[in-house]
Amino acid sequence: MKVIELCGKAGVGKDTFGNELITQLENRGYTCIHIAFADRLKDICKHYFHWDGQKDTKGRDLLQKIGTDVFRQHDEDFWVKEVCDFLRVCNSCDLFDYAIITDARFPNEITRLKEYGFDVMAFRILRNNFVSKLNDEEQNHKSEIALDDFNMEEINLSGDLKMLEKEVGDFIIEWIL
Repeated sequence: MKVIELCGKAGVGKDTFGNELITQLENRGYTCIHIAFADRLKDICKHYFHWDGQKDTKGRDLLQKIGTDVFRQHDEDFWVKEVCDFLRVCNSCDLFDYAIITDARFPNEITRLKEYGFDVMAFRILRNNFVSKLNDEEQNHKSEIALDDFNMEEINLSGDLKMLEKEVGDFIIEWIL
């Protein structure tokens, strides 16, 4: 199983790109899973902290606080281990050809997967004329800036949803096939 990690600022289009990537890979006969380091975090926040699922300022603050300032502070690999354990089972049972992770935010979320033996490709998603909807504090949180200087390939998107299908198709031809 190959792991494709998508990184980038909140709201830049990582999930949108990832969903289109999965659609196109599945249309070519590959099996894929869409996974995020924050999947378990969101479950925890909904169940134990009464999060309503909204990524407004209050919700994002809760996710950043619990995910980074609490769990990562305790064990920086907490979320990585969760994902790696899950992917190891999927890989050993040959369940998927590709795992698409759409929320890599820290260097160890890339490097540890490689250390665990996964075939990892990481890409930074950029979008023309992107303006963040986050406030200054949210934009400067560790989870938003930790990969700013991390070396990886970049995918430059036009920001036009009509062009996304072609942009993803070009990406598949250049990087995957």
